[in-house]
Amino acid sequence: MFEKDQLGVGDWIVYYLIMAIPLVNIIMFFVILGNSNANKTLKSFMLAGLVLAGIVILLYFTVFASLISSFAGL
Repeated sequence: MFEKDQLGVGDWIVYYLIMAIPLVNIIMFFVILGNSNANKTLKSFMLAGLVLAGIVILLYFTVFASLISSFAGL
């Protein structure tokens, strides 16, 4: 399904519906990223999401650690 050269509106709607289902989205994420024939735009979009998720997790733990260390001094 995601192996076309150009994805249409319907393909993107199906993609978003699949990504809204818990656990299925994680499986499909790795299936699409691992598929060498998948659309390059979709793979780039997913890699960008992965990078942003990594940045958010890193910032979350950084802020959490700084809050814990500031309250530990009380």
